[in-house]
Amino acid sequence: MKDASVHFIDGFSSSFRGLKALARTRRLWPYALAPFVIGAALLGVGLSWAFTNLGPWINGWATGAAVVPEALRSTVYWLVVILLWPVCLVAIFYGVFIATKILAAPFHALLAERALMEFDALQDRPFQFGPWVRVSVRMLRVSIVKALLFAVLGLFLFAVSFVPVLNVFAAFGFLLIVAFDSTDYSFEALQMGFRDRLGFFRRHFFYFCGLAASLGLVFFIPGFNFFLFPAAVVGGSDLVSRRLKTKSERETE
Repeated sequence: MKDASVHFIDGFSSSFRGLKALARTRRLWPYALAPFVIGAALLGVGLSWAFTNLGPWINGWATGAAVVPEALRSTVYWLVVILLWPVCLVAIFYGVFIATKILAAPFHALLAERALMEFDALQDRPFQFGPWVRVSVRMLRVSIVKALLFAVLGLFLFAVSFVPVLNVFAAFGFLLIVAFDSTDYSFEALQMGFRDRLGFFRRHFFYFCGLAASLGLVFFIPGFNFFLFPAAVVGGSDLVSRRLKTKSERETE
């Protein structure tokens, strides 16, 4: 149990270590700025739609509480409103995250690759346009497939999120998906197979829980979550590189 808490704290600090590394390494900035611009634009559109359309829809659901006894009607109304707004906003943010993930995949891939070079997990090499285009096309195809899988899982979590108590676990499930995805670019750069990626996630589950919790602190702050995600990608690269180095050191002992 002690190891689990240590791993959780280590994972929790990963995104902040990534933010620190991103702040001091200027050559990473262009790869972090592009996803932020894309995400911020999509988030603006998504929130504009949400606050225009969700209010009447949620109010309609809450008004349906009129079937309950009059003494409890006001309490039930506000419970419905309080429960539905966070669920719907998480769904909006998740949808924007999926769209940003597809469009910004090439930049996140480059960011993770360059970060791994900074952490000495990959050999440093100059940028080459041809290989970057090939990787970008491959990453776009892979990202679309993963986005579809995450969308299916997201729909399941969205449905579960309407159940009291379980909605908390559903929200954390969303964050775990984001935490996994922030490290997946490093897995791609290291040419790890899908089974190896899932194995890494399983072996370091509490690290990912910590990373998910740190992302959850800012997930409800419009715009800031997209600023943090590039830092989470760099933090994921730091986490992966340190875990792989630790494994290598243990094997050489």
